[in-house]
Amino acid sequence: MLNTVFFNGSYTNLDQFYVHGTDLGLQRGYGIFDFMKLINRQNPWIDWYMDRLHNSMRIAGLSLPYNETQLIEIIDDLLTANQVKNAYIKIVVTAGYSEDGYSMTSKNNVFIFAMPIPAKGSGSIHQGMLISDEYRRDIPTIKSTNYMRSCMLHPKIKAARAVDVLYHWDGYVSEASRCNIFVVKDNAVRTPDKHILKGVTRRRVLNIQDPNISVSESSIRIEDVFNADEIFITSSTKGIMPIVAIDGKSIGDGQPGVITQSLMQHINIF
Repeated sequence: MLNTVFFNGSYTNLDQFYVHGTDLGLQRGYGIFDFMKLINRQNPWIDWYMDRLHNSMRIAGLSLPYNETQLIEIIDDLLTANQVKNAYIKIVVTAGYSEDGYSMTSKNNVFIFAMPIPAKGSGSIHQGMLISDEYRRDIPTIKSTNYMRSCMLHPKIKAARAVDVLYHWDGYVSEASRCNIFVVKDNAVRTPDKHILKGVTRRRVLNIQDPNISVSESSIRIEDVFNADEIFITSSTKGIMPIVAIDGKSIGDGQPGVITQSLMQHINIF
């Protein structure tokens, strides 16, 4: 994380940044966030990120004292303060301080962090593996700060050398803990349509203009995943990442598929 952070109208050094223990994000996990990448201070889909942020706040009953234009100006100033043009930006909104540790006040807390973007490696295609877990996130339609389940599973994810955990419930796949998932079968690309957070990179894939690639939303069963020709996940940090195995079982031929690689040419340029 870079040195300067934004908190409730002020810029401060990360080492001097403190939140009171009565914050409901800490006390009750009552908070939402959003996360985006800026290159040369820009993101072509920043309106989509802002839409998702405001949708999360609306559902969670939270509010920001800044409109979209002001928020973009704050982010730009944060980049200046950190002397960078390229960074990941994380916006966090919690329900604020509470005298009884439960009741929400009218003043929400707003944090904005800037993080460096790691350099991309060269050579072979970046690919990964998943583990699976029978679980469905609470209120998946908002980008909640509650990642307790995936944090609990992190030792298992790390031990399996996986990149994330794939959630499924009652026989149906929903999403990975930090990514959306796509299944390719017989040249058709599908992604789950329910019980998910609709990611911006997911939206980019669904809106892709390629006459040779058909992408749709539908219910996907867990057996569809293991019988897929190709699997890939999408996120703001990973772009499109081919998944070559789940729970130690190879997907397709265990290599990034042709359709996945084609989509990567469209999406992973940013």
